[in-house]
Amino acid sequence: MQGDWESAYREAVLETDPARIIGKIDRAKAAISASLFELETSSKHGAETRRLVDALNTLELIRRVELKLSA
Repeated sequence: MQGDWESAYREAVLETDPARIIGKIDRAKAAISASLFELETSSKHGAETRRLVDALNTLELIRRVELKLSA
């Protein structure tokens, strides 16, 4: 699942079309949340959890900036 969230995250972060960015952010956040859920049920935590939380925070920042620019 790791590759799934990273790919979706990369697409969202690199998107430049304002009409498409929110949808890509939503898909990336869903993939990251699913990965976080998987980590909660496994013995792996630590660095990967931090990467996922950092990615969610970055997406939220991009969403806020994008919504202000689009308004």
